[in-house]
Amino acid sequence: MTDDRCELADEDVASLITRLRDVVFRTRGKAYWTYLSPAWSTLMGYSVEESLGRHILEFVHPADREQNDDIKERLEAAQVPASRHIKRMLRKDGSVVWVEADVRVLYDDAGEFQGSAGTLRDVSESVQLQATLHKERRLARTTLAALSDGVVTLDAARRVEFVNGAALDLTGLDENACLGLPVADVLRLEGGDLGEAIDESLRQRKPRFLGGRTQLIRADGIPMDVDLTVTPLVEAGRAEVGGCVIVLRDVREQRVLQANLVYQANHDPLTQLSNRAAMQEALAREHSRALRRNAPYTLLLVDLDHFKVVNDHYGHILGDEALKAVARSTRSGLRDGDWLARWGGEEFLCLLPDTGAEEGAAIAERIRATVEQLEIRHQGLRVPLTVSIGVGCNTALEDNTAEAVLLCADAALYEAKQAGRNQVWCAGDGGLNVIGMAARVQEALQPPELQ
Repeated sequence: MTDDRCELADEDVASLITRLRDVVFRTRGKAYWTYLSPAWSTLMGYSVEESLGRHILEFVHPADREQNDDIKERLEAAQVPASRHIKRMLRKDGSVVWVEADVRVLYDDAGEFQGSAGTLRDVSESVQLQATLHKERRLARTTLAALSDGVVTLDAARRVEFVNGAALDLTGLDENACLGLPVADVLRLEGGDLGEAIDESLRQRKPRFLGGRTQLIRADGIPMDVDLTVTPLVEAGRAEVGGCVIVLRDVREQRVLQANLVYQANHDPLTQLSNRAAMQEALAREHSRALRRNAPYTLLLVDLDHFKVVNDHYGHILGDEALKAVARSTRSGLRDGDWLARWGGEEFLCLLPDTGAEEGAAIAERIRATVEQLEIRHQGLRVPLTVSIGVGCNTALEDNTAEAVLLCADAALYEAKQAGRNQVWCAGDGGLNVIGMAARVQEALQPPELQ
C-alpha cells in the first residue's frame, strides 16, 4: 500500500522555519507576499508585518525587475516548474543585498496557477567573492576561509589547491589529507557527476550548478545532502582557464523542509492519508497504465454512515477520532500497492490496481466488517460506526474513462445507502431495482386517495 510518512511533525517544521537563515516565503496571484519567515527582517530590515500583502517588485532592484518578470511569466505559463536565480533586492535602509531565489509554483486542485513558494538566501558574500577572485586571488583566500559554505579551489590539473574550514567539516578530512590530491579523491559524490560538471563549467566558462539529490560522502561514510557550484577561474589577460572554485552548501535542513512542504501539499492533515488532489493524479496514472496494458482496476468509495449524527451527538472531537479510526481500519484492509485517500468530508477513496470487480468487492467487504468492529467509546459507551461502500471497475464500462469509473463507484455507493447502509454494493448489481422497489413500497403505503 502506498502511503509515505511525514518525517517531521507540523510543530517541528514551524520551529525549523524560524531557525533557518534562509527566508521561506509564499506568494499569491501576481506575486504578492502572503507569508515571510522571521529571517526576512534580518535580510531586508523590514518587519514581516509591514511587508505582507505588498508586491515583490517593490523590493527588487530596478535593474533586475525585467529579469524577475520574465522568470515569473515562464513559471505562470508552466514553461518551467521551478527557478533558481540570483537578483538584487533593496533593503529598507536603501542598501543592496544579493539573494538567491529558489522558487516553485503552486497550483490548485484544478491545475490553475495560485502563486509560488520558496526560499531567499543572502549570497552577497558569494557574489563579492567571485568578483574578488578575478582581481586578488591571494586576498580571496582569507575571505574563503571565513565563509560558512565549503570552498575548494582546483588548479588546471584539477588538484586541490585550497580548502576552507567549512569544506573540511563537510568532508570529514584534515587539510593535509586534501591538498595536492585529485578532486575526485576529496569530494566523493552520489547523485551527481562532478567531473562532468567541471568539464561543462570550464568549456562554457560560466558557473555550473549541481543540486537535486546530490550527496557528499564523508570520510566516515556518512552521506551529506549538498548543493554544489563549479565556477571557472579565468586569469586576467589570459585566454586559458586556470582552474575552478567549487562551493559546497549543506542543504540537509532545506531538503527536509522541502520534503515536508511537498508532503503537506499532498496529504490530508487530519488522517495523514493522500488528499483528493494526490488521488486524482494517482487515478489518472493508473487509468493510463490500465489502458496500455488492458488491465483491470477497481475503485472503492467508502462513506462513514450517519456521520452528521456522530458529530452532532458526540461532538466534533470524537467525530475527528472516528474519521482517523476509519482511515486506519480501511488502510489495514488494503494491500501493498493500493492507494487510499480522504476524498472529502467523511468519504474515502481506495484505488486497487490490477483488481477485478469480484476481488475488489471482497476487499470492500473486509473493510466494512473491520470498521463495524471498531471500538470507539464516549463516556464509557460504545459509539457504533459503520460504512457503506460503492465498488466500480473499469472493465465493466463501455465508457472507459477514469471519470466514468468514479461515477460508477459513486452510483454504487448511493445504492448501498438506499439499501440500508453498512453494505457493499457493486455497480451493475441490480441497483436500479432497489430504487424501484423502494418507490413501489412507498407507493403501496400511501392512502388509497393518493395512489
